[in-house]
Amino acid sequence: MLKHSLRLAFFVLVNHVCAQETPGRVAATIANNDLFVKAYVNDKGPFNFLVDTGASGMGRIDERVAHALGLIASDSARNYDGSGKFNTVPVFTVSSLRLGNLTEHNVVLLSRNYNSHRKEGRMLIDGIIGREFFQEYLLTIDATRGEITYSKDSLNGGDNGVVHYQRGFEISAVVGDTSCLLHIDTGSTLSLHFPKTVIDRLSHTDTKNKSIARRANSEYFIQEAILHSPISVSSVNAKDLLVDYSEQARFINVGMRFLKNYKLIIDQKRQLLKIE
Repeated sequence: MLKHSLRLAFFVLVNHVCAQETPGRVAATIANNDLFVKAYVNDKGPFNFLVDTGASGMGRIDERVAHALGLIASDSARNYDGSGKFNTVPVFTVSSLRLGNLTEHNVVLLSRNYNSHRKEGRMLIDGIIGREFFQEYLLTIDATRGEITYSKDSLNGGDNGVVHYQRGFEISAVVGDTSCLLHIDTGSTLSLHFPKTVIDRLSHTDTKNKSIARRANSEYFIQEAILHSPISVSSVNAKDLLVDYSEQARFINVGMRFLKNYKLIIDQKRQLLKIE
């Protein structure tokens, strides 16, 4: 009887470890340079959640979806609204948030209207997957194959193209002959978004494309340009890239218009990252 119990416990332990080590896959969709996955909240859904490495925490939920699910706020928090202001927003604690076979329990989600400035024809944001959702895993975003994979593997800091990041996925790169910092942001639909003061020092040609970006209480122009200066970031070397710039940009932001052409690998445990 004792041998049987020990054997059973051993198999349960092995199965648990194998389940933890087994790589997982989540289908992903690129829509107008937005990176979406299907998410389930409290086993309800699917909902279209934006994968945003620029968002802290486990995630966010749109107020429309929170209302439809009958969620009751458990707290409130101050949240940056993108216009330079901090607003108090409700916080919901949901029993579960699931992507594919990966489920997190007792997840805290901030909430507001994430669609107030969405252009007509763009997919509505039901919620956001923040960078902490995959913090225990090696995350690979492969937009070219339409998938996100996660595993217990790791990156090796000595391998070609693997770079160390700091703060919110901020990595070193070389643009032209100048070293600079890039912020990797899958929540942005732009390519490389430069501050005007930076791109003015680089070889570039403006295109005819200029768009208006809207914030809560303001709007500003984003100019598209061809960046002739070469750029070297991680294992990617390119030149004559289509990029964007504006007077409002505070740093060089790398969005999905650029990243969708590559594979982005993030190891949050070791703070390592690779673009290939």
